[in-house]
Amino acid sequence: MNGLVRRFIWVEIFAFIFLLLVLTEISKGILGFLVRYSDDSQTGKVNLIMEHKIDPEIVIFGSSVAEVGFNANLISEITDNFVYNAALDGTRIGQNKGLIDEFNTYSERCHTVILGLSFFSLSEESRMTEPSRFYAHFKNKNVERMFYESDTHNYIKLKYVPFYAFTQYTHTYYKNAGIGLKNFLKGKELAPDDHNGFIPHYNSWYGENIESNDFGSVAIDFSEKTLGQLTNVIRELNNKGRKVIMVICPMYMNGQKYYSNYQQLINKVKAFEKEGVKVYDFSSIPLNTDKNNFYNNGHLNVTGAKEFSRLIANSLKSSRETKELL
Repeated sequence: MNGLVRRFIWVEIFAFIFLLLVLTEISKGILGFLVRYSDDSQTGKVNLIMEHKIDPEIVIFGSSVAEVGFNANLISEITDNFVYNAALDGTRIGQNKGLIDEFNTYSERCHTVILGLSFFSLSEESRMTEPSRFYAHFKNKNVERMFYESDTHNYIKLKYVPFYAFTQYTHTYYKNAGIGLKNFLKGKELAPDDHNGFIPHYNSWYGENIESNDFGSVAIDFSEKTLGQLTNVIRELNNKGRKVIMVICPMYMNGQKYYSNYQQLINKVKAFEKEGVKVYDFSSIPLNTDKNNFYNNGHLNVTGAKEFSRLIANSLKSSRETKELL
């Protein structure tokens, strides 16, 4: 009799665990479903691409340096092309690759992809920035590969450890689920914001003046893995007939001096010209000498972004490689 009771208890325990796992997966699925309807901030940008809701003729990928620097509407006005700024703050090439790969599978209109680069763009990426922006799309093959390549340790836990995902969901993730629920109930469709992904910063300078610090300079590190990922991205885009332009974005001149091998970064970027890439180097333009164009050493304010975007747009119009496309 005791044996039967023990077996019954174990059956109940296993049934409870199984039910808990099923309910967990259902809950994850519901949360992910709602988050995919969010149009808020960075998650909204991810959703637009992952849900195939946007197909610009010119698209921009990069980190916050590109996000605050490329005024999409101004570039659209000058080039007479639909431009979308898909850059995400803190995002390096490995993490951008998931978005680019997905965009490359469905886009029919895009002829030019701009990669806006900052000082850390070619450095090692061991952890993703704000991975919760992508959790709702984890089962997408391009996102799953991005997680595996950019954050293997976290990827394994997310995929194979029960309940682990719930320990990683942030306040922002649940907030986006709430926004998504409201949009779903209203029948609101995902659409670009008024700035088409550009995030204008109206701040005046508040960054540290590098000339006045006593910490010396540091060296930028370069990752062979990141360089390889970038090469693969370029080749895959080229295979779809898309022109790739790599842009060394403006940086306040005194900020550049903080990095002892900043010129090496420029050289490594220009080496991609052998892949058929057009490189625009904006590291030494007059804009970089005036801190009124920046809110810190690496980021343009709205005034600097306007001037920079005009330069980019006019470069696109005059470039032999792109003028036939515009």
